[in-house]
Amino acid sequence: CPFCGTIPEIIHIGNNYTRKKAVKVRCRKCRVARTTATLTQSFAWLEKAAVRNWDQRPATSNNEEE
Repeated sequence: CPFCGTIPEIIHIGNNYTRKKAVKVRCRKCRVARTTATLTQSFAWLEKAAVRNWDQRPATSNNEEE
């Protein structure tokens, strides 16, 4: 988890026979979650994308208000 450091749980939503597939990455400790979905890609691609999106943090700028 980018917030508390806990290893997240990965949940697959849908299957290879449904049009829409989604992967939810969720922290078991602080309960933060992010869902990534697709109509055309495989679960392998979707899981990589979900983990990559989960690990991102917003960029901070040097022009923040003081």
